[in-house]
Amino acid sequence: MQISKKSFITIITGIICAVCVCCVSLFLFRKIPISRLWKQYVVVYVSDQLEESAVLQLLEAAGCRDVISLSGQHIPASVPLSPIEKESGSSSYLTRRNAYFFDLEHKFRLFYVPQAYENNAGSAIVSMHVPAGMDAQVRFPWVTPCISLLFFCFLCVFAARRDLFFAAGILLVLFGFSQPFAVNAASVCLALYSLYLALRFWRRRGAVHRLANSLIFSIFFLIPFFLVFSNSLRGGLLYVFTAFTSLFVLYGCLAYERLVETGSAFMPVLIRPASFMQVLTVRDSRYMLLCTGCIALLLCTALMSVHTFLPDSHVGSLYLPAPTRYADDTALPTIKDFVAWDWNVRTYPYRSLHETAAGTDAAAPNTVPSDGDKVSIPRYVMTEQGIQEQQEVVYTFDAAFRRQVLSDIDALPYPALEKLLKMQGNTVSTAYTSASGSRQSGVSLIALVIALFIPFVVFVVYTIFGRKKYDISF
Repeated sequence: MQISKKSFITIITGIICAVCVCCVSLFLFRKIPISRLWKQYVVVYVSDQLEESAVLQLLEAAGCRDVISLSGQHIPASVPLSPIEKESGSSSYLTRRNAYFFDLEHKFRLFYVPQAYENNAGSAIVSMHVPAGMDAQVRFPWVTPCISLLFFCFLCVFAARRDLFFAAGILLVLFGFSQPFAVNAASVCLALYSLYLALRFWRRRGAVHRLANSLIFSIFFLIPFFLVFSNSLRGGLLYVFTAFTSLFVLYGCLAYERLVETGSAFMPVLIRPASFMQVLTVRDSRYMLLCTGCIALLLCTALMSVHTFLPDSHVGSLYLPAPTRYADDTALPTIKDFVAWDWNVRTYPYRSLHETAAGTDAAAPNTVPSDGDKVSIPRYVMTEQGIQEQQEVVYTFDAAFRRQVLSDIDALPYPALEKLLKMQGNTVSTAYTSASGSRQSGVSLIALVIALFIPFVVFVVYTIFGRKKYDISF
C-alpha cells in the first residue's frame, strides 16, 4: 500500500501534536508519592526549646487553621449531671491522650495540621530557628521508574526493530516517571514486553490478526490497563492516552516506510506470514523471567516504602505516634478507647460505685464496655397491685450508641484530637514508631502481586507445554 507525500505530512503533523500533548499532559498531571503518617493530616514536630504558644503563633501567621495542639484540647463530652469522669490515675483516657503531642523521648512537641495547609506549615517551619520538620516528605521515588527504564533499555538492545521499540516505548517510560508508583511501573514493564513481542511481526502479513488471537500478547497488552486503573482513575486515563499515542507513533513509522518504498523501484516483502510464527520463543521466555524479576523488585520496594518515615537529617532518630497494624507496649489510645471513655462519662451518674461490671449491667466506673451492656435505673409506677419498681434502661452499648458518639465528635467546637482519630477508622491501632508512614492501599499491593504472577505463570505454562508442541497457539 503506497502513501502520498501530502498524506504523510498530515499524519506526521498529527503525530507531532499528539506526542507534544502527551508530554505536556505527563508533566502537568505528574504526581509524587508523599510519605504521610496520618490520613488528611500533616504532623509538624518542633523542638521543645520553642514554647507551644510561639509555635501556634507562627503556624497561624503562615495561614494554618484548625491546628490540633495540646493546649487546644478540652473534655470532649458534656453530660449535665457529671461533666467530668471520675479520674483513675494514669489509665485515664484524658491522661493517655496527651501522649499524642510528644515524641517518644519528649524532645519534640507535635502539632497536627490539616492537609489543606501543608504548604503553609512548610513556610512556618522555615521561620522556626530550632530543629523542626513535618512528616509529609516529598521525595521522588527514583528507584521505581528507574526499574522500568532499565527493563526498557534491555529490551531495546534485543528488540527486532530497535528504532521502533525506542520510539514507541519511550512514552511509556515517561509515563512511569510522571506517575512513579510501583503498580504503574509494573504495568509499564508488562506493556514494554508486549511491544517487544509485537515488533517481531512488524509488516508481516496477518500480523494484527495473529497478535489479536494470541493469548500471551493479549494478556501482556490488556492487563496493564486494568492495573493502572486500579491505582487511580487519573493515572489510568493518562496511561490510555499515552498507550494510544505510542500506537500512533508506530503508525507514523509505518507511513514513513511506505513513503520511502513509494519512490523505490524494488519493494522487499517478508515471505513468511505471521500465521507461521510463534508469538513466544525460547529466548523471549527468558526475557519474561527478567520482567518477573523487575516486578518482584517493585513489589519489594513497595512493601518497604509502605511503612517508611524519614525525619530531617538534623533531627536524628525520631519516634512519632502513628497508625500501626499491631499494638504493643507503646500503644496509645484509639477511637475505641474514646468511645469506651465516653460511655463511662455518660453512664457515670446512673451507676453505683459499689457494684461491679459483672453481668449485663456495666456498673463499675472506667470499665471497658462490651456490646449489649446496659445501664438502668429504678422507676416506681402505680399499678393495680400498688406501687411497683421497674427498671428503665438509660443507655445501651450498641452500634447506635457508637454512631452517636462518633457523630458528636464532628460537633466539637475546637480542633479535637478525636477528629483526627475518627478520620483513621475504627480498626487502626496507634503506637510510637519510626516505621509507619505512607499508606499503600491493599488494592495496589494486590495489583502488584497479580502483575508479578502474570509473567511467571505464563513462563511456567510455556515451559511445560509450549516447547513440547511447536504449533501450540500462544
